[in-house]
Amino acid sequence: MIERWMAELGALDHVTEAMLLERDGFVLSTTEHEASGSSLPVNHWIELANAARPGDVITLVLEDGYALVSTVSLGILVVICEKQCNLGRLRTVITSIRTRMLS
Repeated sequence: MIERWMAELGALDHVTEAMLLERDGFVLSTTEHEASGSSLPVNHWIELANAARPGDVITLVLEDGYALVSTVSLGILVVICEKQCNLGRLRTVITSIRTRMLS
């Protein structure tokens, strides 16, 4: 199931990386892209997720795009995308995945 959800995120236009982290920083799953847009260490994603309310999706503006961070039932979901990415569509997919993780 996790691989299917990660593939769904990775298949979206302009998504360069998606990671599912445990709350201690262990990487459960990641998409495979040759050029990762992620330049922040994993502990930064954890700190951001811990600062958010459950169910929130935090959007950060990066130099070359955006990072979306959300707490999900299995841990922390981080998605890195280019500026051209449709953020509304990406948020919809993240919400859908979060809902499916609960069922």
